[in-house]
Amino acid sequence: MSIKLASIRAMSRISHLRGWLRVLFVFITLGHCHLSASAEDITAQPPSNISAQDMDRIVKAARDAVLQELGKDHQSAAVTQAPAEQLLEGEVSELIKSGSLVFYQRLGDALRAMPQLGKTMGSLVGFLAQRTAGGWSLSAFLAILLTTVIGGSVVSWLTRLGMCRWFNVGAQPQLVDPMPLTQIAVLAVSRLAGWSVFWLVCDLVTNYCFSGVDIKSMVGTWFLWAAARIFLYLTLFEIWFRPKLKPARIVPLDDEDARRAKEFFIVIAAVIVFRTWILTVHTFGVTGSTLAAGLILNNLLFVGSFFWAAYRGQTAIAHWIMNTQSSTGKASKLRQFVANHWIALAGTLVLLLAFGHLIGAVSGRAEVATGLTITLRIILFTIFLFSLTSFCTRRLASQDTAAPGERTTPRVSTSVGRMILILIALSALYWLAWLWFVPSLGVIAADDWQAGSAHLLRPMIVIVAGYVAWIGFSIATNRYLAFHSADFGDSTDQSSVSSRLATLIPILRLAVAIGLAVIVSFVALSGLGVNITPLLAGASVVGLAISFGSQALVKDVVSGLFYIADDSFRVGEYINCGNVKGTVEGFTLRSVRLRHQSGQLHTVPFGQLNEITNFSRDWTSVKFTLNLDRGVDLDRVRVITKKVGDNLMQDPEFASQLLEPLRFQGIVNITDVAIVAGFKFVTKPTSPSAIEREAKRRLLYRFREENIKLASQIFVTSAGEMSGA
Repeated sequence: MSIKLASIRAMSRISHLRGWLRVLFVFITLGHCHLSASAEDITAQPPSNISAQDMDRIVKAARDAVLQELGKDHQSAAVTQAPAEQLLEGEVSELIKSGSLVFYQRLGDALRAMPQLGKTMGSLVGFLAQRTAGGWSLSAFLAILLTTVIGGSVVSWLTRLGMCRWFNVGAQPQLVDPMPLTQIAVLAVSRLAGWSVFWLVCDLVTNYCFSGVDIKSMVGTWFLWAAARIFLYLTLFEIWFRPKLKPARIVPLDDEDARRAKEFFIVIAAVIVFRTWILTVHTFGVTGSTLAAGLILNNLLFVGSFFWAAYRGQTAIAHWIMNTQSSTGKASKLRQFVANHWIALAGTLVLLLAFGHLIGAVSGRAEVATGLTITLRIILFTIFLFSLTSFCTRRLASQDTAAPGERTTPRVSTSVGRMILILIALSALYWLAWLWFVPSLGVIAADDWQAGSAHLLRPMIVIVAGYVAWIGFSIATNRYLAFHSADFGDSTDQSSVSSRLATLIPILRLAVAIGLAVIVSFVALSGLGVNITPLLAGASVVGLAISFGSQALVKDVVSGLFYIADDSFRVGEYINCGNVKGTVEGFTLRSVRLRHQSGQLHTVPFGQLNEITNFSRDWTSVKFTLNLDRGVDLDRVRVITKKVGDNLMQDPEFASQLLEPLRFQGIVNITDVAIVAGFKFVTKPTSPSAIEREAKRRLLYRFREENIKLASQIFVTSAGEMSGA
C-alpha cells in the first residue's frame, strides 16, 4: 500500500514539475528575447517587425497558455489520486494472493521433489561406495569414522580419570550429600576436559584424512563434527542431571526424573545436530526444491521427536519446574501453571519455530532457518544457565543456614543469584533481538544496530548499577535487622542504639528507594539524549503545588521526622499517645501503626499524636498487693519474700530480666478482715506481667508451706457470731 501511495505522489510531483518547466521555458525564451533586444538597444525596444501591441498580445497568450496547462496538470493529478485510494485495498489483496500462490507453488514443488530427494540420497550412498583414485574405499571410510569415535571416547575417559586422580577425586566419588562444591566442580571440569580431547581427536582426523573437497571428505567432516557436538551435549547433560550420582546433581530431581529429563534433552539435542545432514545433500548439488524437501523432512522430524520425548518426560520436566523454587520455598501460581501446561507452551513455541523454518525453506531464505536454529540453542543454553545459577544459590544458601537457636540472617547468595538471573535473561533477549533484527530479517543494518547499542549502553549500565546498589543496601539492612533485632530485654547502650536503628531502617530504606529511583531515571533519560532540565523544573513546580495542596500530609511527615529524631518510641515498644495505645509495629513516612493488646491495629498520623507515654523504655517498676490474715507474722512474710526474690534472681529464665529483686514493701492498708501487704520488683519492660504472675505463684506456694494464711471474707463480731464481709 505504501509503495502505491508513493508512486501516486511521485506522478503528481512529476506533473507539477512538468508544468513549472514549461513556465520556466517561456520565461527563459522571453528573457532571451529581452537580452537580445537589450544587446542591440539599451532602451529594450521590441523588434522592428513586431509592434509593442503585438508583443503584449504574445506575452498575454503565453501566460494564458501556461496557466491553462498548469490547471490541466492539477486536474489530472487529482483525478489520478482520487480513485487510487479506492483501488489500494484490492491491489494489496491481489499482491497477497499472488504471494500466497507463489508460496504454495514452491511448497508443491518441494513436496513433489521428495522422490528426487530419495534418489539423491541413494546416489550419495552409491558415490560413497565407489572408490576413486587416491581416495578411501567404503570399508576404510567407515573404519576411520568408527575408530575415531571409539578411540576418542577411550582417550576422553582416560583424561577424565587422570584428572580425577590428580585432584584426589575418584571416578566414583564418595556419596556425601551434599557433595562439596569443589568436588562437583572437579567432576564437571574433568568431563569438559574429556570432551575437549574427543574434539581434538576428531579435528586431527578431519585435517589429516578429510581435508579434500570431494564428497567423502565433506561427509566425513560433517559426521565427525556432528559426533563432537553430540558428545558435548552428552557431557553437559551428564554434568547437569547425573542420574546415578545424586549428591553431584545440579537439577533438583530424583534419580528417575533425572534420567527421564536427560533423555528428553538428548533427543532434542540429537535432532538439532543431525538435522544438519541436509548440508551433505547441498554439497552434492541439488535443486532448490530438493533442498526444500529435505528441510521439510527436518521440520517433521523435529516436531515429532519433540512431542514424543515430551510425552515420555512430561512428569520429570514438571517436577523440575516445581522444584526450582524461589527463596520463600513456595511455588508461585505462575510456576504451577507452567509446570502443568509446559508441553502446550513449549509445543506452541516449537510449532512456531517449525512454521518459520518451513517458510524460510520454501522461500529460499536460509538466514531465517539459521536464525530459528540458533534461537533454539539460545533458549536451551539460557535454561541450563538458569538451573546452574539456581543450584549454586541453593547450595550457598544451605551453607548460610543458621544453627538451631541462632538468628536467621538474610542470604546474600539469594540476592546475588537473582541479579545473575536477570543479567542472563537480559543477555539472552539482547542476542535474540540482534539475531532476528540484523542478520535474519535484515530490519536493522549492522552499523545502525551497533550505534543504537552504544547509545543504549550507558542507560542500561546506570539501571543495572542502581539495581545492584539497591540490592546491596537491602542486604546490608536486612542482615543488620537480623543480627540486631529489637531486644528490649538488654539494658546496654548498644542494644538501645540497635533498637533505634531498627526503627529507623524501614523509613531509611523507603527514602533510599525513592532517591535511587529518581536519580537512576534522570541519569538514564539523560543518557538517552533527553533534556532533563524541563523535567527537573516541572518536578519542582509539581512538588511545590503538592506541598501547598496537602498541608496536612506535609505536617504529618515533618512531625514524624521530629518524633523519630527525638527517639520518642521505637518498634516493639508499648506507648500511649492520648487517643489510642498499643505496641508499635511499624512506620511509614506519614503514620505509625499501633497494635492494641486486644488485637486491634490503629494507624495514627504523626500530626495527630499528642503527648507520648512510653511504657517500654529502660525499666519498669511492678507493684502488687496480697490480702493476708490479720494475725500473720510480718517479719516471717518479709523473710519469705526475700527468699522468693533471691530465687527469682537466680532463675535463668528471669535473671536477665530482673533489675531489682522482689521485696516486701510493708503494710499498704488494714481492713476489717485483712492486712493488705505490698510487694515490688523492678524489671526490664519486656514482659513484666509474666514475672509478676510467677512471683505471686511462688509466694502463695511458700505461704502454704510456712502456714501464712491469706485473709478470709468471714470475720467474728463482738457478740461472737460469724458474719460475712
